[in-house]
Amino acid sequence: MASDGRPQRDAREANLRVLRDCLAAGPMAQVELAAVSKLSEATVSNLVRILVEQGHVHVEPGIRNGRRTRILSLRDRPAPWYLGIEIARTRVRVAAVGHGADPAVHAAEIPVPCAYSQALDTVVELVRGLDEGRGLSPARLAGAVVAVPGLVRATSEGAAPDLLGEGYHQAMGWGSVPLTRDLAEALGTEVTVENDCNLAALAEMHAGAGRGHRDFMYVLGHAYVGGGLVLNGRIYRGGGGVAGEFGHTVVDSGGKSCWCGGRGCLETVVGEAALVEAAGEGRVGRPRDLAQVVSGALAGDARCRAAITDAGTAIGSVIGAVATPLDLRLAVIGGPLTGAGRLLLDAVRARLTAYVGQLHPSTTAVAIAELGDEAPVRGAALAAARQAAAPG
Repeated sequence: MASDGRPQRDAREANLRVLRDCLAAGPMAQVELAAVSKLSEATVSNLVRILVEQGHVHVEPGIRNGRRTRILSLRDRPAPWYLGIEIARTRVRVAAVGHGADPAVHAAEIPVPCAYSQALDTVVELVRGLDEGRGLSPARLAGAVVAVPGLVRATSEGAAPDLLGEGYHQAMGWGSVPLTRDLAEALGTEVTVENDCNLAALAEMHAGAGRGHRDFMYVLGHAYVGGGLVLNGRIYRGGGGVAGEFGHTVVDSGGKSCWCGGRGCLETVVGEAALVEAAGEGRVGRPRDLAQVVSGALAGDARCRAAITDAGTAIGSVIGAVATPLDLRLAVIGGPLTGAGRLLLDAVRARLTAYVGQLHPSTTAVAIAELGDEAPVRGAALAAARQAAAPG
């Protein structure tokens, strides 16, 4: 007996509901819809045409990763938007996504030291500026992620979305503060908190030096040294939420003491204080900060160049130690240290080649991050949208 086609129609209706449910989280490109729904791109293309013909979905031009694309949204509900926030030692940044465009970033400097209440007020003022400048209604804010320096521990093993903000912020000297609770009350939406380097790695994977790579490591060289580890297209946090803290990998067992309690950590060689000390030891007119070490190296100052080369060698050792057992094909380096350019990269690559030897010759590429200082807040906005769009 010939089939009446009912199973096919039922399957199609089920898949149409899946797409509508995914789009309920907010507008997205068709390729993003396929990834979230776990349907093939060909199936999604056919189903989107049906949803458009039925009047359920609106299509408008937009931009993703700097490229023009089609952005899909449901017609029967206002489009939500998502917020990324970064609270750093000297600045606050916010970025909004959800209207089919790459995030627009607003920033404000804050004093050092900065009171906790003043930092929160600065966040609210910047978000209000987004509301006024882009027509983003507070009522449609559907989630926020805040990027912070320092350790952010998961509440339980594998509980990545439920991260604790309490006690994270050593750089600010705030001690234990209910950051997620206070920001949620001020903004009227759910807020989660994540390590800034993890979010920078996420942003680089989405729109920077990590595009096209599902497995890579990210190392940030700044006042402190942090990092993030991307495995199978996702941030890997480990059992307690603090994987990727490459700054506390030992590179010299007899080296200087580190604030973490260890000795000879990467941060004791590559952190800003260490580089300033190395470049200025025993001389008049020593560099005051990392920017001056980098500019001195580029100008040919021998001690500044030696400090940068030593930093690159230490970073190369850590990349080799991580990339070799995990068979990573890319390492991305971010932060102001990368202003030294080839001087830094040559030292990293030389040490990496010597470290890896014949086991994986020339398999780990080293690249400079592309998104600069805005990477953490861009990653935070992306994470907020992804959390809302994730099934279940």
